[in-house]
Amino acid sequence: MVNSADGVAPEPRAKPSPRTGESDKSAARPVGAWWVVALLSLLYVCSSLDRAILALLIRPVRAAFGVSDVQVGLLFGPAFAVLYAFIGLPMARIADRGNRRWLIIVAVCLWASCTLGSALAPTFAILVLLRVGLAAGEAALSPSAYSMIGDLFAPRQRALAASLYGGVGVAGASGAYLLGAAVIAALAAPQAHGVLGPAPWRVVFLAAGLPTLVLCALFAITAKEPARSTGAADVASLRDVLTLIKASPRAYVGLFLGAALTQVIVFSYAAWGPEALRRDYGWSIGRAGLAFGIACLFAGGAGTLIAPQFSHALERAGRRDGVVVASIVMLLLGAACAILAPLQATPVAFVILYGFGFLFLIGSCNNVIVAQQTSAPPRMRGTMVAIILMCSTLLGQSIGPTLTPLLATHLSLVGGRLGGALALTAALALGPSLALLLWCRAPYARLSSNGWRSPSAPAWPAA
Repeated sequence: MVNSADGVAPEPRAKPSPRTGESDKSAARPVGAWWVVALLSLLYVCSSLDRAILALLIRPVRAAFGVSDVQVGLLFGPAFAVLYAFIGLPMARIADRGNRRWLIIVAVCLWASCTLGSALAPTFAILVLLRVGLAAGEAALSPSAYSMIGDLFAPRQRALAASLYGGVGVAGASGAYLLGAAVIAALAAPQAHGVLGPAPWRVVFLAAGLPTLVLCALFAITAKEPARSTGAADVASLRDVLTLIKASPRAYVGLFLGAALTQVIVFSYAAWGPEALRRDYGWSIGRAGLAFGIACLFAGGAGTLIAPQFSHALERAGRRDGVVVASIVMLLLGAACAILAPLQATPVAFVILYGFGFLFLIGSCNNVIVAQQTSAPPRMRGTMVAIILMCSTLLGQSIGPTLTPLLATHLSLVGGRLGGALALTAALALGPSLALLLWCRAPYARLSSNGWRSPSAPAWPAA
């Protein structure tokens, strides 16, 4: 439980950091701050799980509602991504000004209810609407969480706390495959069918949604709203944020869009990787889910933790563009693994290669998000994170899950194989993502050298 009414125990004032204008206290934060980070991370795990569990249910969902691969791709992608992307920004504005704890509680209850409701969806249209509701709830979590972390920790500790939140949450996406595989195996038992009726796959949604509500209750009871390093009146307006971005458009637009396009590959595999193992290699969906879950369990967390450390090492070596260079290197390695994985002769080689690809690709994008803890003005952190997540979801999750079945269905080059379509999707995403990151490298380095102050932008008050 946290130690005071504002979420953390009071600390003595320290000398402001020259980079952010905030106190950079070297003393460790109390246990209560890390407890809040742990709860937020577990909620992120549930968010990833509720979002990704559909990947193991493609076959029964198609059979139950009579839909095609492309329609399932639209359900996995745009039905979720469009609202998630656009509602994330107003949610971040609320997080920067209002009570983040209550915003998180309401949002979690909404998305958990939609996950549970998916178990009862009578038609495909209702399932689509519930997917939209899931997006509306999940969109509020990360902007609020990163904003809370920024106020719970001193500047030098924020990158670690934010990396842990992002890493645990990303690793939690593997929980969708592990939990799904376990539930599917249990439901495959002959006695399960007599108890659960003709559509036991719906129980998977129940198993995914119930833990979310339990964690939400624990968060509501034990977490407190932390005091802000800036007052609500000091939070930057959206016009201020846009002015900052327009003052250095290549540095921000290139970085944000370049990072976002790496996620086209990640989301295409998240949706269709296990199904490709079933169709192209003959594995059961339970075995495919288990293998995917194990491969991604450590890779996602490791990528999120390694990439910022790689960036810091480059910056200590004098590279002002360390964040961009680290993301470029990880993009190249990740895309290479994702292209080669479906071309392997054995399913084990497929899974191992994609595990490494997932590590690098997640690291490439989350590295940019974590960097906002030190590069974004304190009163803009939540909004900047929301903009990156908006770009990542709108581009990555809208394009990846939909493009892959389109390529498999209509392009003879891949011979109708999902694996071939996954490799081609990765190759198509690599080019524009790499071009954007290279385009932003020099202006990003100049901005970093100027202490994140553009000559054409107003001077933002220090927090």
